[in-house]
Amino acid sequence: MLALPGAAAFGQSFEVASIRLSVRRPAAAGGAGARVGPDGMSSGQGGCPTSWKLDQSRVSVKCANVAMLIGYAWRMSPDRIKGPDSMMGVGAPRFDIEATIPQGSSLDQVPEMLQALLADRFKLIIHHGTTTGANYALMVAKGG
Repeated sequence: MLALPGAAAFGQSFEVASIRLSVRRPAAAGGAGARVGPDGMSSGQGGCPTSWKLDQSRVSVKCANVAMLIGYAWRMSPDRIKGPDSMMGVGAPRFDIEATIPQGSSLDQVPEMLQALLADRFKLIIHHGTTTGANYALMVAKGG
């Protein structure tokens, strides 16, 4: 297994950061068009909508699961990340992050700061590997 490359080595970290479990809201009663998922939360008017807000001084992440956080930190799609269902599945915990970016830092450094935060708070260790799997493509047949 590989420890986090680069993030801790270069000392890029948030000035102050807090991570808390997200609070999921129940769906509003009788909401039109709302679907209830396996975790009992509505995809329409309740649940836990994900949001990311970044500016020159702050990062605010609401209701992100671990796959989303890892994907942003390592600049890859969250669906390429593998892990146990308890961490990656539909009912997996979601987190809110509020962090202050050090003065003089660029927004381009935020992913590396998030890597360091995940390593520090979650004791996250990343293993890079290759997997094989089926790939499917929808193609137009000859003659349409």
